[in-house]
Formats: sequence, structure tokens, C-alpha cells
Amino acid sequence: MAKKIEAKKVLDEKQFGNTKMRNWLMLSIFGVLIVYVVLAVALQLGRPLLIEGSAGVGKTEIAKDMASALDRDLVRLQCYEGLDESKALYEWNYQKQLLSIQVNMNSQDKDALTKSLFSDEYLLERPLLKSIRSEKPVVLLIDEIDKADEEFEA
Repeated sequence: MAKKIEAKKVLDEKQFGNTKMRNWLMLSIFGVLIVYVVLAVALQLGRPLLIEGSAGVGKTEIAKDMASALDRDLVRLQCYEGLDESKALYEWNYQKQLLSIQVNMNSQDKDALTKSLFSDEYLLERPLLKSIRSEKPVVLLIDEIDKADEEFEA
């Protein structure tokens, strides 16, 4: 009972004395608790977590906080119209490949040159491949998937 009186006193001192403000504050605290319980369950089950909501409600911040709390890297895939799976996975470093071709144009072993052009040395990892290849677990944030084309979403 004493703690309840103390809490009311603090709320009143911070001008949260009116009923609407107090209810809003309690709902906010309850909402945060629900989010953390859901995050804990997703972690325990090893399952991905889909968070939907309006712009500015904190979906990206949840991913940042989770990565920070778990001491994991945050890998962010920003979706946009025209994004396809190859751009989300990887791209080839064409400039570096062209330079290598020019430098090694007169080499005798053309097959070795061709094989080397498609090695990891010329591969630019994009978010999905980076998260798959990571030595330790990461938090993968697929942001604004609604802006991607339907083919990519599928």
C-alpha cells in the first residue's frame, strides 16, 4: 500500500495526476513489457519476429536495441521499389573485375583468370548474404518491405 501511495505521489509531482495522462503512461509501460516478452519468446524459440506498425512507432529502434542488448551486429536491408533478390544477396565488383581482365589480358591461363573473376575477392556482400555468412548471429532488419515489389516480397 505504501508503494502505491509513493507511486501516486511521484505521478502527481510529475504532473501525471490527470486520469488520461496516467492511463496513457500505464499503457505505454504495459506495451513495452509486452514487446520485451515477445522478443524473449522469439529468441528462445529461435524464430524471426515480424513487427508491423505505422511510421515512427519504433520498429527500427527495437531492432537496434535488440542488437545492442545481445551484442550482435545489426544488418539492415532497406527495401525499395525495384529491389530484386540478387541486389539483396550480392553484387559483383565489376570495376575490379574489368581491371583484373586488363592487367591479366596477356596471361596464358585464360581458364584460371575466368575462375578467379568469380571468386569471393570480387564479390560484394549485400545484407542477406552478410547475415547468412556471419560467424556469429546477427540481427537482420528487413526495413520497409511494403515498398518492395511483390515478386521480392514473395
